[in-house]
Amino acid sequence: MTQSTQENYVPTLNSMGYMTRVLDPYCEQFINFCFTVESPVADLGVAFGHTTQEILRTGAIAYANDIDSKHLDFLKQQVTKEEKDRLFLFPGKLPEVFSFKNNFFSGVLASRCFHFLTGIEIENLVSQIYKSLIQGGMICVVAETPYLGHLKEFIPLYEERKVKGDLWPGHISSLRKYTNRANTSEWVNLLDPDILQRTLEKFKFRIEKVGFIDRFYFPEEVRFSGKESVGIIGIK
Repeated sequence: MTQSTQENYVPTLNSMGYMTRVLDPYCEQFINFCFTVESPVADLGVAFGHTTQEILRTGAIAYANDIDSKHLDFLKQQVTKEEKDRLFLFPGKLPEVFSFKNNFFSGVLASRCFHFLTGIEIENLVSQIYKSLIQGGMICVVAETPYLGHLKEFIPLYEERKVKGDLWPGHISSLRKYTNRANTSEWVNLLDPDILQRTLEKFKFRIEKVGFIDRFYFPEEVRFSGKESVGIIGIK
């Protein structure tokens, strides 16, 4: 890794992956949306909380989640006293810990955490997010796709599964079958634009934007074809 890559691609404490400090266009759009909100927003799977800090800078109230409470402890130490008054932490596993009243949030950001959920968990969470959003509220999801350099041997199987109609063709039960890369989770559920659009539309979201994300700033062994990640923005 180059120094700039190391600075922008940070291993998590729980060895489940990496946090990126580079905002993709979907996260940027969500954060710009936060300048306009009055109700709180939620940020899911935040790791060390780079996106949460960007949200707090807009003046919004932010509810931040991560499965590892140590990440959230780190986040809390990075914000100003005024920002801390607008920051609420809810550690734990999704979707179980996402439990909020209806019409509570203006927006929900889930950047690079959906691929750590099963298909059933994703649908459960999207359903809960829809209920929690005000009318006109925004959901933004960014996730990893199968089109990653270190998983290129999986791509033919993924594409075969998709052609056969598998609803979750990117599910890999043992990542070690395809990669020995450090700081990698045991399993993963890789996604693509079709899968995310189908899922959000199932729960009545209007799709505003969806597509692949070119992660040209990822480490060389992870980059593949400019389709390393997927982003989607939906409106209630």
